[in-house]
Formats: sequence, C-alpha cells, structure tokens
Amino acid sequence: MALKGGDKEDKTPPKNPRQAIMDRQIANFRNGTGILLNFHITHHGGTTVCRELGYSLKRPSFACMGPKELSEEERADFPKAAPWEYNKTGTNIDIIRRNYRFVAWEFRNPPKPKAPQMLDTNWDHPNLVSVIVMREPISRSLAGDGKMMRKYPTIWDKAGVASNNGTLEDFWQFAQEPVHNNNYALRILSDSTCCNGSNTDVSYLEEATEFVSRFTFVIDIACLGDSLQKLADVLGIELTQNTKSADSHHQHKTLEERIPYPKVLNYLKEKNKRDIELYEWSKTRSILDCSALEQQKVPASDSKKKVPP
Repeated sequence: MALKGGDKEDKTPPKNPRQAIMDRQIANFRNGTGILLNFHITHHGGTTVCRELGYSLKRPSFACMGPKELSEEERADFPKAAPWEYNKTGTNIDIIRRNYRFVAWEFRNPPKPKAPQMLDTNWDHPNLVSVIVMREPISRSLAGDGKMMRKYPTIWDKAGVASNNGTLEDFWQFAQEPVHNNNYALRILSDSTCCNGSNTDVSYLEEATEFVSRFTFVIDIACLGDSLQKLADVLGIELTQNTKSADSHHQHKTLEERIPYPKVLNYLKEKNKRDIELYEWSKTRSILDCSALEQQKVPASDSKKKVPP
C-alpha cells in the first residue's frame, strides 16, 4: 500500500504475542501480584530449584509443595490437585498468593484421562510465572531413583550415583524398564497414551513442544546454577544462596562412562529418541544456552590450539 505524503514506513517487527504475555507475567511478579510455579518432572532438579529459590521466596515448607505450616482452615482452601482447571487458575493463584510467592508441582506420571490435563491450566494467566527444567533423558534415567536402586543395585553405588559396576545383563534388563526408560518426560508432557519406545508417534512430540512453549521460562539442567541466577535477575529476586552449588548435584561422568556397554546405550538412545528430540528442542527455548556458556568459561590458554610449525 502506498504511503501518504511524508509518512514513513514503520519497519518495527510486530511483537510476538507469546512474548507480550510473558512480559506481562514477569512485570506482575515483580510488582508483587504474581506467583512463580515450578513444574517439576521427577529427577529434573526440583529439589535444587526449591532450595535455591525457596531461601529467597516465601514457599510451602514441605518440598515447596505442602503447606504444613498453615492453619487447618488455610490448608483446607489450599489448591491440592494439579494441574488446575482453566477457570480455577486465577482463584488458585489468589489463594496461594495470600501466603506464598513460590510453589512447585511434581509429576511422576501424566494426569489420568478423566482429570484436568496439562493444557487445561491457564498458563497465559497474567499472574502466573511458570518455569520448567529440562534434562537429557538418559542422564535422568541414571538418577538415584530409590526403586531402581533397589531393583538394580549393581548399577548404583550407596550414594545413589550411577556406576559402571553392573554386568551387560544388569544394564540390559535395566534398559527394558517399560516406564522409567521409555520417553519418561515426553509421556508426562503429552498424555497417558504415550509412549511406545522407538516407535513413539511424532504427534506426542508435537503435543509436548506445544505445552512446553507455554511456559514463561525453560531451563536446561546442564547449567542450572547460572540459569537460576538469570531467572532471579529477570524476576527481581535477590538470591540469598550461592547458585553455583546447584550445579554440583548434576555434574556426572559421560553417558559412555556410566553405561560401559555401547549396545545398551545405543538401544536406550533409540528407544528414547522422541524424548531426546524434545530435550534438544527445549534448548532453543532455554533461558541460557548452556553450550555457549560452557565455551565462555573455558580458560583462554585451554582454548588456544597449537599452530604446527
């Protein structure tokens, strides 16, 4: 369309509607009307997030989920079921905000079919800042899960750290686990009909990426400490804990060192390929690029390559 007279064409790109929603959520949290919700998939750093942020924000005393310190009357009103129905999201936020600024939900399984589903919650509510931590799927499966440690004692040491003391048969049986080692996070983030190992339909990946894209913040556990500091900076939270300790709980040997049998590791990667694709996609949404951050931390002397004579 032709411009009139001296009118100049506005070349400013239109603002991303999703970004506008996030900006409003962040502003409302900073002015005191919003809450921060951590969507915690088991073994995705939820305990660390609760500890690091919980020292600085009012939160329920039990794992940032259970308000044991409230009166019986207050606990009766406190939202118990998660996820929330769309039209109850605002009311639940108001109830939580009476006493807290930070809460967490933990999921080991997706909601049951007749219960409210993940996307039923009003994730765009202006007073809801949401965060999810994503983790490399095979690394998650090697976390010190009590049930798995009892079932496969040769794969973990007494401290719950995955070791390579198990035999090929031990690791092979572990790899067959139908839930623990079958696109675990993808199943929680899509629905209960997922998943079917390497034959998992791509529609579940599409469903999960749609859901994760609704979160205000996505964090890659590979640089959890720095990401929590960045989150705090954006939200105006003055952290009282040193977030550098957050990474010490999630530093491990390579997958090849922890699973010394290539046949088993390759099988797990193929079986969980949709979950791995989800994790790789989530990095594009993460608050920090952990790979780039790691490169920045490499000492200059280590990064210089010797030039041959």
